[in-house]
Amino acid sequence: MSPTAYIVGGYIPNGGTYMAYDIGRILHEHFGHAVTVVATSDHGPDNGIFRYKYPFPTLGIEAMLAAATAADVLVCNPSFSNNAFGLRFPGRKIMYVQDFKTFATLDIYFDHYVSVSGTVQDFLRRVYGLRTPVIPAFVLAPDAPPRPFAERPAREVLVHVKGKDLLSRGIGERVADAVRARDPSIELVPLHFATKVPHARVLERLGEVRTLLSLVPAEGFGLTPLEAMGAGTLVCGVDGIAGREYMRPGRNCLVTRYGPIEAIADTVLAAVADPARAEAIAARGARTARDYGPDRFEVHWRKALTAMLR
Repeated sequence: MSPTAYIVGGYIPNGGTYMAYDIGRILHEHFGHAVTVVATSDHGPDNGIFRYKYPFPTLGIEAMLAAATAADVLVCNPSFSNNAFGLRFPGRKIMYVQDFKTFATLDIYFDHYVSVSGTVQDFLRRVYGLRTPVIPAFVLAPDAPPRPFAERPAREVLVHVKGKDLLSRGIGERVADAVRARDPSIELVPLHFATKVPHARVLERLGEVRTLLSLVPAEGFGLTPLEAMGAGTLVCGVDGIAGREYMRPGRNCLVTRYGPIEAIADTVLAAVADPARAEAIAARGARTARDYGPDRFEVHWRKALTAMLR
């Protein structure tokens, strides 16, 4: 009987859990594991956001713990640390740490940890004394090639804000005020949809504009800015700290560090003021994004899993 790989929250429709699902797919296709997604909510493979190659069965947390054996594998994100799977799951435990602020206290009782970025790697080493390899997340390309940069609206800027807390909202409002005060012709449009849409539509939307203003002050990797780069869109705003993994200001993006509002607004104005420079930077950003595709992710995870499962 094949061992089972349990993927915690694999059908929750966000980027981090989609990465965990894909690790499960790799375990299934290349290591012969049966896969079960551990349901932590009512989401299933028909969540309407992502496309799942295999509709793996689901099991609740307690039922999973009752069924699991020492031969099985658990793949988990750090946001589930409060479930204490490190102390409760009988088999091999793998944590893919994709952020440094989605948990209060990390479950340090897993067998293996992998960081999504150098920022997360450094955080785990300094705070928890964990030494971890880095495997970056992957981004998908739009289904259809986006319009050429020059054919997109020149002064429409898509605004990416994550979270509804006062700080996130406040940064967005202050930057918008600063941009409009200096150039009222710039149209700032939220990256927002009135109803739930497939992830493919988000990728398409990112490729409809020349510029994405990313205003997420801190995250473990930064999928949306990299997806925008992949759509040939110039990214400006803040680097999200861990975005430094792939962002090179002035070369493949126009970002600054989380800090003064005017400095953030400057990146927007610079992006719009010189279309030729913006197009050249966006083209280099698109080349950067191609280095973070699913094939590279699979190669690195197959190598890591081979070592972990010996």
